[in-house]
Amino acid sequence: MLLIGIFFLQGTAPFIAVELLLFAVPHRVVHDLESVFYVLLFICIHLEGPRNTVRDPPLYGTLGRRSHPSPMKYWFTPNDLVMLGHVKCSHMFIFFEEIILPHISPYFQPLVPFIRNFWSLLHPQRTDKVVPVGSSSCHSTATGRDIVEVFKLALLDKELIKQAGQSDSTLGKRALPGDLASSQNGWDTAKVSKTAENGKRRKHY
Repeated sequence: MLLIGIFFLQGTAPFIAVELLLFAVPHRVVHDLESVFYVLLFICIHLEGPRNTVRDPPLYGTLGRRSHPSPMKYWFTPNDLVMLGHVKCSHMFIFFEEIILPHISPYFQPLVPFIRNFWSLLHPQRTDKVVPVGSSSCHSTATGRDIVEVFKLALLDKELIKQAGQSDSTLGKRALPGDLASSQNGWDTAKVSKTAENGKRRKHY
């Protein structure tokens, strides 16, 4: 269900690749990979933990009068796509380590090294500390294979597996087909009921 959420969200303005926002270049697969990264970042900053628990204050919207400390919240306010591109370019290509990564929820902190690796594969850090001007500043040559390797490292990380096994969350736990069904929030799983009287498995949503 998490993957379905990613595919639905990646065409939303805050998750569009910076190169597309600023330069309207032809769409490439790597732009979708960058969108997946932004959706993952959004989940790790906006949510408190499993079961779609939203942080207080949330990244966008208003649960109270306080404002979320992450500048990523400004991605959800501009109506102009080019302006959004400039905002995201500044946050991600200049201040990613200083103002974006520190606001990941404590629950998702173990993923930080993999998030950092994901981003560095999309846009390798420049060693000369000079921010380039023009489309070269946000042009990525990453491939799907590169990103798959990042996910494989995370999925095979023994410490993450251990933490997932100790968690009360049903996220990350394996089950046989039909043993689990989507819960109402769509980002977690819930056990289905026992076999109904007619002999068919009945699912509760």
